[in-house]
Amino acid sequence: MEKETVQYTLRIDRQLLQKLRYLARTEKRFLNREIEYLLHQCITQLEKENGPIPLDPPQ
Repeated sequence: MEKETVQYTLRIDRQLLQKLRYLARTEKRFLNREIEYLLHQCITQLEKENGPIPLDPPQ
């Protein structure tokens, strides 16, 4: 299955954004990549504990 990248606008608390920027710098990642990495880690852990998340068929 080919990965598809889509744009998504995100509203976020200013302090949280500052902390994410800090994490991105320490990990030598772009902010967007850091957010994507953290979301991936969270979902991977959730699926490990609860099983796969079902996906809707592509539209």
